[in-house]
Amino acid sequence: MQPVIDVEVSEAGYPGGFTIRNIEFELYPGELLVIAGESGSGKTTLVRVLTGTIGLVGGYFKGKVLIRNTPIDEISPDEFYSDVAYIPQEPWFALVGYSVETEYCHSLAVAGYTCEFFDLMKLGLGRKLKNPTYGLSAGETQRLIWAESLARSSSVFILDEPLVYIDKYAREMLHSVVETALKDGKTVVVVDHNPLFWRDLASKIIYLHNGQPVYSGHWRNDFFSHPPLPERGIRSSNEFAIRLENIWFKYPGGDYLFKDFSLSIKERIITGLTGPNGSGKSTLLKIMAGVLKPSKGRVVGKGKRIYIPENPLIYFTKPTPWEELLYASGGNESKLLDIAERFNLKNILHRPLARLSSGERRRVALASAFLSNYQTYLLDEPTAGLDDVSSHLVLEHLIELAESGLTIIVSTHDERVFKILDETVEVGGK
Repeated sequence: MQPVIDVEVSEAGYPGGFTIRNIEFELYPGELLVIAGESGSGKTTLVRVLTGTIGLVGGYFKGKVLIRNTPIDEISPDEFYSDVAYIPQEPWFALVGYSVETEYCHSLAVAGYTCEFFDLMKLGLGRKLKNPTYGLSAGETQRLIWAESLARSSSVFILDEPLVYIDKYAREMLHSVVETALKDGKTVVVVDHNPLFWRDLASKIIYLHNGQPVYSGHWRNDFFSHPPLPERGIRSSNEFAIRLENIWFKYPGGDYLFKDFSLSIKERIITGLTGPNGSGKSTLLKIMAGVLKPSKGRVVGKGKRIYIPENPLIYFTKPTPWEELLYASGGNESKLLDIAERFNLKNILHRPLARLSSGERRRVALASAFLSNYQTYLLDEPTAGLDDVSSHLVLEHLIELAESGLTIIVSTHDERVFKILDETVEVGGK
């Protein structure tokens, strides 16, 4: 039987920068490959090779990528788009339509399909057809792209960290969708810092370290161990850092997410905002930060606040980590090098931010924020896309900040974060 995907990467990367080497695999119909490894190990670079996009970010590739025995650079964009579904870790970059309906129908029209909403409804977005796409949560955006891919009858799925922004319900839904796709003979590649989620479906796994495969072959349950993640005792406070008083908010063209909603966030502790995709967690953080204004009600807060969004690229103002951190440190190179050491950033300080993995960019954004003197930190999915080692670094620093008297508010689906929370607010919208 001819493989659906046949890959031999002798070398790929960026001139004068990071490279991956000696990666080979074949995938057949009904097989799932998991690509795992620590943040910065080369997973994103490999995905760029598999999708033929590495040249768009100034990279190069030596070797071969064949889709049904055809070199990827000989496949037309239209053919590739119809046959290969790529769902990026940062899903907002894949959208072009103003509303859910226009985005979904445009995607199908480009591939020559009639716009029918079965797959959209199956993934829980049937009631959001008229909603603007910019008001969707990251998890809802991912589900929208999955629905488009299913409706196009793609035979190959490449999923880059598909779990990072979605709640437990959506994870179970995705697991079921992938399981059905495999039974239907589809071929799936998943990049994930939590490969054990896929252990009952995966046929093969590649574990990368410093750009090279440590292990490549059939799935092994005994391959993974998780370092202990930090925990802390519950702390309390009677003072409040932020108050939301009877706020009303909706996005243009959408329904009210919050009606006459009030909330008080205590200072000097770590508060977690939890809830299903689309419940308003990210919106609530933006309202607290002053990025969004409620139509009614008011927000009262103490001291300076800083907001780190789900998409760290929105946060940056400089082209490299060095320049970003130097600016945040007020030109203090000693402080810069100290935070770079703590967040394991020293090896990437002079790389363009556009060439970093999503996890690396997230660590740079958090390090930049922590260099500045703020009283309240509003962090949207701060551990999204981070492996356990990188998550440990981030969570330890959040604990230190809270114990030094600062206020931390995080929106999260990540169970690793739950262990350090002092208080939890379940967000459902009112």
